[in-house]
Amino acid sequence: MLFDINLPAPWDGIKLMNAVKNQWNEYNEIPFIAQTAYAMSGDRERLLDAGFDDYVSKPIQQNRLLKIMNYQVNLKKKFTNS
Repeated sequence: MLFDINLPAPWDGIKLMNAVKNQWNEYNEIPFIAQTAYAMSGDRERLLDAGFDDYVSKPIQQNRLLKIMNYQVNLKKKFTNS
């Protein structure tokens, strides 16, 4: 799932991700990727610490996003098939 971090109040991407994970357990088996214009030092770590599997900053380059998605899907498959 690809979540924009900057959403209209009362939501933000972190709150929405947590709501989805809490309400639908089956979604815990797929990767959650944060997309954001925040590209300051520490933003990536903050979002990963919040529970995202990966992070991509805007403007999003298609090849970069596809690589991240492919990596995360394969990583989840590896752990669920172990």
